[in-house]
Amino acid sequence: MACLVLILPPVELIPIFYVLEGAASLAMLRGGIRDADMGHVWPLSIGSFVGVPIGLLATTTVSPDVSKLVAVAVILILTILQFFRSMPAVLTSTSGRYVVGTTAGIVTGLASVGGIVVAVYVLASRAPATQMRAALTMFLFIGMFTSLGHIVERRASLTRI
Repeated sequence: MACLVLILPPVELIPIFYVLEGAASLAMLRGGIRDADMGHVWPLSIGSFVGVPIGLLATTTVSPDVSKLVAVAVILILTILQFFRSMPAVLTSTSGRYVVGTTAGIVTGLASVGGIVVAVYVLASRAPATQMRAALTMFLFIGMFTSLGHIVERRASLTRI
């Protein structure tokens, strides 16, 4: 799905990915609530909440070609990290979770591919797989609402101008 950024401008992909992430999150919500370690989820979600407006601002100020390039570069870097099972140890600390969440928020706002940032973090974590899958589910579920709030607020501010 993330490869669609090569065909469509990232700003056009945001609603598509939003609906798909929302549907998947709702389907997995019960297991997420039961199994997630919210100590992982909240820093990621708060960081993402901070990062999304930065990414949305970038989406409206940079050309679609630049945002495509950024999205592809992020995906490439994260794929390489995933391939080599490499994750800087500092990112597994609580402050690192905020950094991962903020980065995910920025690329979510820019090209709606922030989930892959958190997915790489989850894969690099030493926590049980069930717990980290549930944490990813809860992150995406919470992110669905924070992203919607940012998008609605951004649209409202643009119509006031």
